[in-house]
Amino acid sequence: MPKIHWPTIVKLLIASLVVGTIMGIIGADPFEFWEQVWAQVRMAFTTIYDVGWEGIKKALYFTFIGGVVVLPIWVVLEFLKRRKPQASPQKTNKEG
Repeated sequence: MPKIHWPTIVKLLIASLVVGTIMGIIGADPFEFWEQVWAQVRMAFTTIYDVGWEGIKKALYFTFIGGVVVLPIWVVLEFLKRRKPQASPQKTNKEG
């Protein structure tokens, strides 16, 4: 952790006093500000979470619908592929 020097502490105190005075004049409450910020952050994460689950549900639904078509076709093709007689390798007769 970097060492903080006294001039830096004094500058931070002066800046805090100036900003606090301005906020007091305009009637702004920093606690209310941060409460609103966190409320917005929570709402954003909740929305992302809800949208994410909706996306997952839709993906599963579409996978199921696609599977209803793809799997029977695959089963039929596998059945037909296994039903065909396998070509036996021909033996070559080399007289030597």
